[in-house]
Amino acid sequence: MMPSRRTSAFLLLFLLPCVFSFVIPEPFRGVFQSEAWPGLTASEKQSDVSDQILPVAAIAFTASLTGSLFNIFLGNIMNNIETNPDASNTSPTSVDCTYTGDDWHWGYEGVYGAECWGVHYEACNGIKQSPIDIPAKYGGLLPMKEKNPLKMSGYKKVRFGAFVNTGENYGNLHSTLQLHADDDDRVSNGIFKNNGHTAQLDAIEGLGPNQGILSGGQLSGDYQILQLHFHWGSNDNQGSEHTVDGKMYPLELHVVHVKVGEADPLNTPKGLSVTGFFFEVDGDNTNEALAPLTNSLAQIEMPDTPFDFAAVGFSLVDLLKPVAPIDGAQRMSRYSTYEGSLTTPTCNEVVEWINFLTPLKISRSQLQMFRMLDDDKMKDIVDNFRPVQPLNGRTVNFWK
Repeated sequence: MMPSRRTSAFLLLFLLPCVFSFVIPEPFRGVFQSEAWPGLTASEKQSDVSDQILPVAAIAFTASLTGSLFNIFLGNIMNNIETNPDASNTSPTSVDCTYTGDDWHWGYEGVYGAECWGVHYEACNGIKQSPIDIPAKYGGLLPMKEKNPLKMSGYKKVRFGAFVNTGENYGNLHSTLQLHADDDDRVSNGIFKNNGHTAQLDAIEGLGPNQGILSGGQLSGDYQILQLHFHWGSNDNQGSEHTVDGKMYPLELHVVHVKVGEADPLNTPKGLSVTGFFFEVDGDNTNEALAPLTNSLAQIEMPDTPFDFAAVGFSLVDLLKPVAPIDGAQRMSRYSTYEGSLTTPTCNEVVEWINFLTPLKISRSQLQMFRMLDDDKMKDIVDNFRPVQPLNGRTVNFWK
């Protein structure tokens, strides 16, 4: 069997130092045997070259060549990561997207699934699609230092309204963007709903100008919170949309923000910014900050069943402060950034993604509560994640 390119690279990396320790290319000998050492006999010059100079040259030459080979090898690894993401997060390629009816609606299975979105929504075929596999192991070797620290301010004053039941959506962005002169943090009536595709909780309309503001880092301008929603799997080994070096998490939270002052963010580059948070299972240990939300899920197992969320004591600050710089908390996690898209139709490529790499915690029983929700076909809502998309040359930055 012929060795693979990866195996060949390894062999070269290990054998070249040995080879060049004994065999020095002739051009190098001519250089080191010049008249650069007056007063030495020819035999002394030759001895000095053989015993001291040539080994040093061999080491330098080998290091240079080895470095080049290592870069090639590393590039092959990165290319393999990008083009061959974790198989558990790759949708099948044998789906027949032919549909002759007039009531097609996007979903996560078969003719309605992600493989067929591009047939109905051209933007889903774009070159800056999300989610992606985040190459943290190698891409994060030299993280960038923030010139302007990432900041999440005024989230304690954010109150949540409806949990919509029409699939992941972005509501009435124009009314949401209307900033009031007064910083009103009064609690308004809220509705908590299961939407059949995800559990989405909307911030109330008309937030004050200092409420729920994301800024700093790579962002140019302020972004205000709009909604949050979740993606989860049918088991504890899958569920997240983004992956990290091929690894999936069982739950991923997206907190969606809209650029302040932008009239048409869904059609404007960088009109949205989404902060993404992974969750990992922590046995039977309940995440108390998440409990008010997960306990409410039991009230909305059936679709189109409203639940008043206004009086629920849920704090986004308490949930995110273990990793994020929210309302004065110290940021405890590295994060990555890249330019991407919505992860559901219409797949607009308008999102500045900020993914925190340290996962939050969730208990097995809390995670199971998400899986109890039913869609409008009376099927359990599970595996509501889009497979990872190719980077297509995009840069993923890492921040320490």
